[in-house]
Amino acid sequence: MLLSELESELKMQFPEKFHKIYDSGAMKWLELSESELHQNLDDYLQDSGAFLNLNGLEPLLFDQIPERISHMEQWFFGYLEKEHDFIRRKDIKLIPFAQISCVDVYCFLYEENLKEPKIVLWWHDEDMPVLIANDFDEFLYNIMICSAYNEEDIHGENWNTHYKFLSEAYQKKIDSIPEEDLPYEEENNMHSAVNIWEQWRKILS
Repeated sequence: MLLSELESELKMQFPEKFHKIYDSGAMKWLELSESELHQNLDDYLQDSGAFLNLNGLEPLLFDQIPERISHMEQWFFGYLEKEHDFIRRKDIKLIPFAQISCVDVYCFLYEENLKEPKIVLWWHDEDMPVLIANDFDEFLYNIMICSAYNEEDIHGENWNTHYKFLSEAYQKKIDSIPEEDLPYEEENNMHSAVNIWEQWRKILS
């Protein structure tokens, strides 16, 4: 599935930076089916140019996203609504795009008054997501800082691939941090709790 086909199906526009990275070819793996990816998994894992092949992240294949949305809808509106008196709204949408260990999900949070979606992480054993970033640029920066904390080779090809996708402002921010301090910068990027039951009135329409 192509990104354009996914967006047409969801009736949503992914972030501008996401499109820029996609157009570079770094997301070619995400167009494959799950079986095709498994057949070429070693090639993907060894591809230093593959986007989000970093810090244990698993980008969702484009054709996995609609099914994952359906699964999340069933969970939200089947279990959580009963527990939290969930109020529905049509101006907020949550679109998963990556995961950790198949259970914790990164999502785009679309709000009607925002041009670009925020990024949240929903842990499978928590009722409340955490805000990861206010836009995709900040998300990429935070993921890179976290990968440095987890001993990613900051001189390796994989790191450099992701570094080139950062905005100039975030490249300068990384460059301003002494190399030996990069692993500890993660402490300055603590995630902020987002109380969706009070601040959001609708997750998925």
